[in-house]
Amino acid sequence: MPILFHSSRYSLIITLIWALLTASVILTSIQFCDDRLIYTLDDPYIHMKVAQTILQGGYGVNLSEYSSPSSSVLYPLMLAGADLLGMTSAGPLILNLIAGAGAVYLGSLFLERHVLGSDVTGKSALFLYPLGVLLIFAVSAVALPMTGLEHSWHVYLVVAALFGLVEMLSAQDGVSWGLIAAIVLIPLVRFEGVAFSCAAILALALTGHWKPALTAMALMTVSLVAYGAIMSRLGLPLLPGSVLLKSNAASAVVDSRGYFSIARATLGNLIGKLSETGSISKTGSLNHPQGILLLVMIVLMFRGWALTPAGLERRNSAVIAAVASFGLIAHIFAGKFGWFARYEVYVVVLGLLAVLFTLRYSIRESVTRHDWNAQIVMLLAVAIVVIPYLEAALVTPLASRGIYEQQFQMHRFVTNFYREPVAVNDLGWVSYKNDAFVLDLEGLGSEPVRRLRMTGTYGATQMSEVTAHYGIGLVMIYESWFGSVPPSWRRIAIMHTESVTSFSGDVSFFVTPDADIGRVTKALADFQSSLPRRVTLEIDHL
Repeated sequence: MPILFHSSRYSLIITLIWALLTASVILTSIQFCDDRLIYTLDDPYIHMKVAQTILQGGYGVNLSEYSSPSSSVLYPLMLAGADLLGMTSAGPLILNLIAGAGAVYLGSLFLERHVLGSDVTGKSALFLYPLGVLLIFAVSAVALPMTGLEHSWHVYLVVAALFGLVEMLSAQDGVSWGLIAAIVLIPLVRFEGVAFSCAAILALALTGHWKPALTAMALMTVSLVAYGAIMSRLGLPLLPGSVLLKSNAASAVVDSRGYFSIARATLGNLIGKLSETGSISKTGSLNHPQGILLLVMIVLMFRGWALTPAGLERRNSAVIAAVASFGLIAHIFAGKFGWFARYEVYVVVLGLLAVLFTLRYSIRESVTRHDWNAQIVMLLAVAIVVIPYLEAALVTPLASRGIYEQQFQMHRFVTNFYREPVAVNDLGWVSYKNDAFVLDLEGLGSEPVRRLRMTGTYGATQMSEVTAHYGIGLVMIYESWFGSVPPSWRRIAIMHTESVTSFSGDVSFFVTPDADIGRVTKALADFQSSLPRRVTLEIDHL
C-alpha cells in the first residue's frame, strides 16, 4: 500500500493526535464497562461468531446449519486469522486501529501532497493542521474502530485507492500494485464498494492503463464469483442475508424480480418507500442530511474542475470528479445512511477529499495570499461535514456501556445461567462464545427465517412455527420490534437498560409451549441478582 513508501512530518503529527484521541476514548469506554473491552454495537459479535464457526469447519452462527449473516466477504476471514494469532475479542479493535491509522496518515498525506501541493510550513500550517484534525473525524477514525466492524477498512481502502489514482495521474507513470490491490479489495470488504471500484477501473482504462485495468477487473470478478460459488454450494444466496434484508435494490437483483422491481426498489431508496395508501416514507437518501451533502459535494467537485487551469491538471480534476461522483451517486441510489454514522462514511470521505483536490488551486491561492476569511469558511464547511462523526466519537463510551449493560448481559444469561437454545432478534453477543443453538428471528443468522421474511408473509404465526420447529423454549426480543407476538408465548420478564445504539432499552423474555418453566424461572432469579446496578430485571411469576 502507498502508506509504506511515503514519509511526512505533518502526517505523522496528525496520526499522533489521532492516536491520543482514540486511546482516551478506548480507555474511557473500558472504564465505563467495568474494565471490559465492549464494542459500541452488537453487530461485530456476529462477525466474530462467524469467524469462530469458520475455524470449526462451518459457516454462520450455528454449526448445525449454514447461514450468511456477515455483510463482508473478507472480514470474517480476517477475524478468523486474528483468532488464530490469539487476539480473540480484541481482534476487531486491533485490525481496525491499523486501518484507522492508515486512513489518517494517508489522508493527511493526501492533503499535503495533492491539495496544498507542497510541504507544510508556517504559512500553511494554520490552515492545514486544523484541516488534518478535522480529517481524523471525517474518516471516523476515532469512532469506527470501536464499532468492531469492517467499515474502518472500507474507509482506508477508499482513501488508498483515491490516493493511488491521484498519484498515478499526477506522476504520469505506471499504476502501483497498491492501487490495484485497493480497488480489488474494496468490494470484498463491503459490497457497496463495487461501484467506486468499477469507476476507478474505468478511469485506469480511459487514461491508457489498460493492462492494470483488466488485471483489477479480472481479480475482482474472480474473487466475487468464487464467493458466490461457495455460497451457492452451501445452499445460501449470492449475497449475505444482512445485505438482502437491508437493501431492497440488492434483493431485487439477486431474486431476479425484473427490471420494474429493481427500478422501484432503487427509486424507493432515493425518495422513500411508497406505501399501499400512496404515501411516501421519509427514509430515502434525499430525506437524509448526508444524502443532500453528497449531492452538494458532486456540484462542488465539478465547480472545482471548472476552476482548474486548462490542460493536464484540468483532466486530472475531471477524472477524480467523475470517479468520486459515480461512487456518491451509486450510494445515493442504493446505499444506506446512519446507524451510528457508519454506512455512508466511506463516500463522505471520498467526496470530501475529491472536493478538496478539485478545489486545490483555489485553496493554494488562499494560503499564498493569507486569505484568512476563505480559509475559515473552508474549515467551517469541513467541520459541518464531520459533525456526525465527531458526535459518534463523543458518544462511544456511552454506546459501549449500553452494549455491556444489555447484549453482554443477555450473553451472560444464556451462557452462565440458562445454557439452552434461545431465539433472539439481536444476534451478536448472544451467539458469540455460545455453543448452544441460537435462532435469529430477524433472519440474519437463520436462513429459513430470512426466506420467510423475504416472502412478505412473516408474522406471529410464522414465528410460532419456526420456534416450535427448533424446540425453542425461551425468546429474548424487543417486543416493539415485531408489532405482535404469538399468543402461545407468555412474557416472563423484562430487562430494563439504557439504549444508546440498541433499538430499545427494554428486552422482553418470553416462554413458549416448549419451555421448561422451572428451569427458566430459576435461571432468571439467579441472573437477576448478578446484574450491574444500572440494569433491572422484572420477573413475572407465572
